[in-house]
Amino acid sequence: MSDATTRTTTGPDDAARAAARDERWRSRTRTIGVVGLVATVLLFAPIIAISALGEPAFTGSPRRSPRSSPRATSRG
Repeated sequence: MSDATTRTTTGPDDAARAAARDERWRSRTRTIGVVGLVATVLLFAPIIAISALGEPAFTGSPRRSPRSSPRATSRG
């Protein structure tokens, strides 16, 4: 047998190796997908949590507003 025919013939051992290699790639793909989803959640969860807190409550009165103070109106 020549070297070229040896490479092209596939036996049960080659099929098992190919199936194992395919399964490793599928496993890696799943792992990378899960890691990507977890990273996305860890990236955006704190941003969403902080933005859900909202703005601080308005505690000022019109009297304390800079527009209604005498100094603001006396500028010329």
